[in-house]
Amino acid sequence: MKIYFGEYAVNQKVGHGNLLGALAEAVFMLGLEKNSDVVKMASYAPLLENVNQNVWGVNLILLDGSRTAGRSSYQVQKLFSANRPDYVLNTEVQAPQVSITNVPVPIHQLYALGGLDQKHQEVVIKVVNPTPATVSAVIHLKGVVNFTGRGKVITMGNPLATAENTLDHPNVVVPVEAEMEISGSQFTYNFIPNSLTILRLPSGKR
Repeated sequence: MKIYFGEYAVNQKVGHGNLLGALAEAVFMLGLEKNSDVVKMASYAPLLENVNQNVWGVNLILLDGSRTAGRSSYQVQKLFSANRPDYVLNTEVQAPQVSITNVPVPIHQLYALGGLDQKHQEVVIKVVNPTPATVSAVIHLKGVVNFTGRGKVITMGNPLATAENTLDHPNVVVPVEAEMEISGSQFTYNFIPNSLTILRLPSGKR
C-alpha cells in the first residue's frame, strides 16, 4: 500500500502561521520522510492567501496586488524539497523531554533524521530544535570512516517562536547558509533555539 498525505498544516494557536507552527510541521515531515517507502507524496494546504480576502487562518504564501511572501512553513517546505535524500539512514535520537510555553504536552529537545544523497555523496541530517534554548548535541555517524572535509549548514530559526513573515517584513524567518569543517565521524554541534537545521556532510568512505 502506498500513501498520499494531502492537505496538512498546523493552523491552531500559531497566529497567522508562525515559526512554532512551521517547526511542528517540520517534525511531522521528518516522520513522512522516515516512512518514505510507504508515503510517496504529501502536500501542504491551503497554499495561497490574498491578504485582502482572507478565508482561512493559516496559509503558505501571502500575496496582494504586487507582492508575495512565503511564511516560515513555506521555507520549511523548500528546505525539505531541496535536501531530499535518496536513502533514509537509521537514526537514533537521545534527547530528554521538556515543557515549553504554548505547547500543551512535553516535547523532545531535538528531533532528527539522517539520509544519504547519492548524487552528491553527502550525508544529509535534518534537525529540529523546537525549544527556546540552544541545544548542544553529539552527532555520531556509525560505520563511516575517513569522514573529513568541508560541509554545509543551513539554518532557519529565530529567537522568538512567534516570529512570522509578512508582506511588509518577508524575511523575518529565512534560511541562512554557512560552511563547517568536519574531521571525524563524531562531533558536537550547537542547535540554536526555535530552529530547523540541515547539515550536508561529505560522506567519506564506508
